[in-house]
Amino acid sequence: MTEEPNFRMLSENDIASMSLLGKEYNQKLTIHIIEGYLKELFSFNNYHCFGVFLNGKMIGFASGWITIKFNSGRQLELDNVIVDPSNQSQDLGSSFLAFIEDWAKKNNCKGVELDTLTQSSRAHKFLINLDYSIVGFHFQKLI
Repeated sequence: MTEEPNFRMLSENDIASMSLLGKEYNQKLTIHIIEGYLKELFSFNNYHCFGVFLNGKMIGFASGWITIKFNSGRQLELDNVIVDPSNQSQDLGSSFLAFIEDWAKKNNCKGVELDTLTQSSRAHKFLINLDYSIVGFHFQKLI
């Protein structure tokens, strides 16, 4: 029998499980590089990380930080939103984002923002169904 998903805040103690999911998300990175990224992220004062577990196993996480933007005020800006592909399309994502949004409200955020890759049409549809709006473009220049 499958239990209900469990959501909780993550800490540096969860880096090993997070790294495995991160490797699944980006095969080009080594576990060592991902662990280094996560250790650095956890060193930031305003970094927050959320996990979703099913049957005691981490099946997803999202991380981000509280920022303030003149066009949207205090917000939680999510990054690195990852759910194991074998657990997608099971209505876990909407419950997971509801948990994160509730945390953001309790921490005086006016909203939640996140970027998706332009070719991620499934993610776009998912977010639009949860009343997220497309409000701009994300630009990048690698240096």
